[in-house]
Amino acid sequence: MMIQRRQNLYLLVIAVIAFILSFTQVSIASMEFVGEESSALTHVNMTYSANLAVDNDITVSAINSSKVRILLWMIVLISAISILSFKNLKRQIRLSSLNLAIILFIPVFVYLDYSELAKTYQLSNFNLEVSGFTPLALLILCILAIKGVLSDYNLLKSMDRIR
Repeated sequence: MMIQRRQNLYLLVIAVIAFILSFTQVSIASMEFVGEESSALTHVNMTYSANLAVDNDITVSAINSSKVRILLWMIVLISAISILSFKNLKRQIRLSSLNLAIILFIPVFVYLDYSELAKTYQLSNFNLEVSGFTPLALLILCILAIKGVLSDYNLLKSMDRIR
């Protein structure tokens, strides 16, 4: 398995980061309650795995599962398939491009989670945390992986022309 190739290392790092994020409770954003009926709870933390109701920095309960978690699992699966298809560079380019598209949809799904929570629980003050920018790292690594696969593909095409 050609794991020593740079693009496969990038894809492996993408898969590891996405897998870890799908199970951690690292906060993407926090929102405060506005309504009086929720006076016991102070705010809601949005994480990559679930949305949590919080009372004085103590997690009370998970409100619902985050939609972003599904995307992260898809990223892990597609990255693994892409690593294993190192012999077929066209397939690896297509899978890496699909991975890039899925990574670009992460902010959309975060917004969908936010709008659903804001409507249901009358939340305000959307505060984005530093860990909310982790998809940027995934995006950069995916672009580097695509660039590496394309350079390998162009190298093989030029070798075929020489023959």
